[in-house]
Amino acid sequence: MKTSRLFLMSILAVWTINSSIQAAEINGPNQWTHDYGAARRLSKKLGLPVIVHIHASWCGPCQQMERETLGSRQLRSHMGTSFIGVKIDSDQEPGLVEAFRIQSLPSDIVIAPGGRIVDRSAGYQTRGQYIA
Repeated sequence: MKTSRLFLMSILAVWTINSSIQAAEINGPNQWTHDYGAARRLSKKLGLPVIVHIHASWCGPCQQMERETLGSRQLRSHMGTSFIGVKIDSDQEPGLVEAFRIQSLPSDIVIAPGGRIVDRSAGYQTRGQYIA
């Protein structure tokens, strides 16, 4: 009896750790993450594209897009089911800015689960433009 209980507790502990790792990778089903590596791993695992939104705190159009587009319920309802969303602050991740050859902010990159860039855009986008 003690062996069975110990075995069940071990399985529960492993399951809890795995669930915590998955939750940390995506920050919930309808949330943007800020960890590019975690977003890419989850993209491969789920077979979903990653949308990388590159912004800066000092960028006016970035702040407007944050308020009017990125936080909308309509967009968030697609997260975790149609795509994985990751926001990258250009001042905190200059290596990614260089790797993606970002010339202006805000910028968005769509990456297929295999790692190929399939689309990119630059500048403010309305909710309708972004979802399309």
